[in-house]
Amino acid sequence: MKAVEQILHLDYLAIRPYFTLKNLLIFSLLFAFYAIIFGEIQIVVNMIPILAAFHVSYPFLVADDAGLDNLYIVFGIGKKSVVQGRYLTLLCLNLAAMIFAVLLYSLLKIIFSEPIDWQASLTGVSMSAAASILFSCIQLPFLFKFGYKKAKQIVFMTFMGMWIALYFVINFIGHGPMLDWLLNLSQGQLILLGSGIFLIIFYTSYRLSLWNYQHKDV
Repeated sequence: MKAVEQILHLDYLAIRPYFTLKNLLIFSLLFAFYAIIFGEIQIVVNMIPILAAFHVSYPFLVADDAGLDNLYIVFGIGKKSVVQGRYLTLLCLNLAAMIFAVLLYSLLKIIFSEPIDWQASLTGVSMSAAASILFSCIQLPFLFKFGYKKAKQIVFMTFMGMWIALYFVINFIGHGPMLDWLLNLSQGQLILLGSGIFLIIFYTSYRLSLWNYQHKDV
């Protein structure tokens, strides 16, 4: 567990230069501006957790440039601990993004004298964070196998293919018995189904990342 905490700390040091007070103020003003332009605070604030997915790759960029993979071996940090630490970083980033999103949402609602809908806020931000985590779960196995520079190109092509596949899946669901089946599910069943799919993807991503990193030459 100590080795995992060390990776989490090192990842924090890699990401910290991007989390300055100046950047937070810029992001806050930018999201506030878009909220005014689009006239919808909730939708704009829901975009915040998505930004966490883009920060997940920064520790890999630093590790590649500084040759940290070899340093982990010198300090006796196993590859399994590195993978676990990176996934813990992913969860911490999204938790921080969720807190920031809810605080900004509340502040903007107060500024514009609008009622705060906590249920809608928490639901929207949670779904956005879940999408961000799933986005990262697709990135991470490639990052562990190829490193930052090679993986970013592969991830881009993979997501292009996924968007095309998603288009056909949505069209299939929207014109068949699958849609009727989904519409007949209760809210609790939908949450259970979504949670199950989320956990399966998260665990599969972790196992793939672990296998890729254990078989990677460093």
